[in-house]
Amino acid sequence: MTALLAANPFLESVQRSLNEDVDNTELAVFGISILCFLLVLLVAARFFNQDRSAGREPEVDYLTVLVDLLGLSEEDRRDLCRVATAAGLAQPAAILLTPANFAHAIRHPGLGRPDPALLRRMDDLSRRLFGTTLVQPPEATATQKPSVREHQTVAGV
Repeated sequence: MTALLAANPFLESVQRSLNEDVDNTELAVFGISILCFLLVLLVAARFFNQDRSAGREPEVDYLTVLVDLLGLSEEDRRDLCRVATAAGLAQPAAILLTPANFAHAIRHPGLGRPDPALLRRMDDLSRRLFGTTLVQPPEATATQKPSVREHQTVAGV
């Protein structure tokens, strides 16, 4: 063991410092060094973790802008926001782009089974904005393809 210590001056100095009494000056220098190191780490962490978006302008809430432009009520805005959130849209204003987007968001499974009052309000909003209704007439919901039984009846089978 002493041969290892004699071969390495660093280990020898560590052993000597452990065997001797600690000088108060050395202890103070060591403590100040640790505090300075921690201070540098703290400043570096604050610098690297500071909010980089401080210089950027805040994001625009396009839904609110569109609601104001279209003259819609606050209730309409809340309903649109509720439907867009349930449909999982990143930008709620996207449902106001086309009637198809609007209808798709209303029928999205994330909304679950919407209450009839919400559907009525959304249907009214669709008529006001797009001139179309969300509720399709029965003939539009029927399939265009005739069933096998109808084919058999027409063929006389």
